[in-house]
Amino acid sequence: MEMPKRDDPQYIEIENFKDYELTNCIAYEMAIRNPEFIKFRKECIEEQISLSLRLVTKYYMNSGQIENLLQNIHEITTYNFQELKEYTERKNIESFEKFGISPFSVEDRGHTNEPIRSMVMGGEPQVMGEQYIENNTYLRNELDIKFSRPKVEFRNMKTAYVKLNLALPQEELSSYIEEIKKEYISNPTIIKTVHDIFTDEEPKLNSNLSMEEKKIIMANRFYTYDYITQKQKELEESNNRYREEYEDKIEQINNNDFYSFKDKQENIKVEKEKLRKTLFSTAYTNISKDDDICSELQQNYKTIQRYYSEIKPYIYDMKYKELITGLQL
Repeated sequence: MEMPKRDDPQYIEIENFKDYELTNCIAYEMAIRNPEFIKFRKECIEEQISLSLRLVTKYYMNSGQIENLLQNIHEITTYNFQELKEYTERKNIESFEKFGISPFSVEDRGHTNEPIRSMVMGGEPQVMGEQYIENNTYLRNELDIKFSRPKVEFRNMKTAYVKLNLALPQEELSSYIEEIKKEYISNPTIIKTVHDIFTDEEPKLNSNLSMEEKKIIMANRFYTYDYITQKQKELEESNNRYREEYEDKIEQINNNDFYSFKDKQENIKVEKEKLRKTLFSTAYTNISKDDDICSELQQNYKTIQRYYSEIKPYIYDMKYKELITGLQL
């Protein structure tokens, strides 16, 4: 099982998120790591492929063609069936309602078998626009910038459509937006922003950190979370093997006719103690104290524990929603 590396593209990309897209992209990175979403997405993809196969078999292909198509199974889902469209739309609605993202907009990440976006980083921001005629008097343009991660969206987002005259100087537009934001936050919120969460624990250091430095800390936290999570899976797999070996030994003891009942009980007790001493602890507090792991992560165990414990609620409990909606869960 391959462990994540700090120089893997996903962490470098986090370091290079643009300032204007930071909150959305961080929330998206949290969402795709949520265990419920990972399970939901897996079920959706499997059913999507199964449904596509049934429809392709029903309407188009003979057995030879299907066999060829199976060599690239994901191409099957590109067939334009109404039943497939309806299924995809239904699952998208369900997923956005709960997770804020689509289960079909991400692809598997190699070393963790968890989803990551399929969009390509790099290049200049793309501004997408639509035009509307209102009351036959003026043209209204709706513009949006394409982020390097899909948008995380919920019904209760505090989204406002603001009229902007793009012919005005940049300084004046910035001042205008700042004034609107001041009005909005006149009643302070207790919800933390992405900047509050992913800074150093020392307030004195926070004030001196640049945005680039904060993004590096964010990437470090995601890397720490992924590494510990992967290590937990690895240790649990080893523990499951030890438990299976233990069960085999217990069965052999119980089936041994040369053992008395007392002999069997004593042998079982010995095997139980062996198992107890053999099993690995999967608690992050114990994993973080392993010298090899501290060396790999280039962090001391206290920092590892802090990084993991701070980010986990935003992933497991879906507190990333607070970053997008401004509402406390």
